[in-house]
Amino acid sequence: MDGLSAAASVIAVVQISTQIFELCQEYYSEVKDARKDIQRLRNEVTSLQDVLTNVEDLAEDSGSANLSVLNLLNQQDGPLRQCQKDLVGLVAKLELGQGKNTMKRFGMRALKWPFSSKDVEKLLITIGRHKATFNLALSADHIGLARAIKDDVARLNNSIAELQVGQKEFLVDERRQKIHQWLSPLDPSSNHNAACKKRQPTTGAWFVGSDQYEKWKTTSNSFLWLHGIPGCGKTILCSTIVQDVIRQYQSEPEFAVAYFYFDFNDSEKQRHDNFIRSLIVQLSTQSEKTPESLEALFTGSRQQPTTDALTSTLQQIIGDFQQTFILIDALDECNQREELLELMETIVGWKSEKVHILATSRREREIEEALQPLITDQILEIEETLRDGAHGMFRWVVCQLDSLKKCLKLDALRRALNSLPKTLDDTYARILRSIDEEYSQDAFRILQWLAYSARPLRIEEVAEVVAVKIVEKAIPVTCSGVATRRILRKRL
Repeated sequence: MDGLSAAASVIAVVQISTQIFELCQEYYSEVKDARKDIQRLRNEVTSLQDVLTNVEDLAEDSGSANLSVLNLLNQQDGPLRQCQKDLVGLVAKLELGQGKNTMKRFGMRALKWPFSSKDVEKLLITIGRHKATFNLALSADHIGLARAIKDDVARLNNSIAELQVGQKEFLVDERRQKIHQWLSPLDPSSNHNAACKKRQPTTGAWFVGSDQYEKWKTTSNSFLWLHGIPGCGKTILCSTIVQDVIRQYQSEPEFAVAYFYFDFNDSEKQRHDNFIRSLIVQLSTQSEKTPESLEALFTGSRQQPTTDALTSTLQQIIGDFQQTFILIDALDECNQREELLELMETIVGWKSEKVHILATSRREREIEEALQPLITDQILEIEETLRDGAHGMFRWVVCQLDSLKKCLKLDALRRALNSLPKTLDDTYARILRSIDEEYSQDAFRILQWLAYSARPLRIEEVAEVVAVKIVEKAIPVTCSGVATRRILRKRL
């Protein structure tokens, strides 16, 4: 192979690099948010051109001393051919980001920088390696050049493989995004975030720590219905459950979580078909690749799919995961309630061991009759029971909650709810009766001090009341800061 052939190869590479520079110039003037990366790539290409110019001079002066170096550079899979191949690929991607030709014919520009900062970094490394190889060739260090070429080819092949994987992932994500846009799903995260803002850190802790909740998560094909009166906090509780399930399973690639909030303030979030679309997109996003069933739905017809087709696709996507959790808030706010309840029956009827459904709603006969056969467990309406019995007495509710917290089993909880005292006096009487006889005298003494204390006692002072045994009827003057002497003398 003579020097002229090598010179021709160098010229071809220089021309391609010039084309890249011009394309970068165009992007630089149009795409403002990527100028830093564009400038870096443009500078590196310019630097490569300078090195290639020196190689071209070496080829034109192809004496015997230089011929072996040029042959190494210009061999079939050598650095010049590899550099040309990489630059041609770069041109293709830059031209791809310019948009469709039809847009250009109508005078519209559609420039979109096709590389992320990570991609640009890889391109700079690749071009830098080519420069290093050519600079080594210019030094005419034949042994060093041969070794460098061998190592460089291996590194370049690895870089190419990485770029190909990255490009493939980019195309897959782009395709998936296109399919998702076609489905036009609603985003339930706005409702979820709004509910989370209203939630206190410990809100719903009583539920996510319950046996029923754990049973629902671990039982195959489980369905749990939480019902309550309007305003008792079902949506807030649902947001707590969503957060807990996501936190527990987000690191498990074979587990998927999808949720939806029906909303009477948003007519689009009252339709059951929009509910299905949202579930499909959420589950698809959590899959490593676009589910085949969703791809088939999209390629089969670009018309909007039927509800049956959406339901079938949902079933197949759920089957792609080891476990799927679906959480639904406010079933009663769906304006296509009959269709939604039929869908619930259909999903449970799949008899899939992989799916777990939790739903909230008001307790309405239509919903209860439809869901009752599906329920694998059911939470009692603690909020409703307490609200009905409180009659405006906040202290009564607090006392009942203190009592209910001691119930470790569902049966005990149900018995406690069915035997709540009617009045606050009855509540206090029950509390006093529950004091162990061994501590009854201590409790009596503490209540005496609390009744006649000039201010609320600190816990340390209450401890002293129990610890100190008073023999005399009179109280020392030193205690006058805690209790009223005259009253205590009289009472004791």
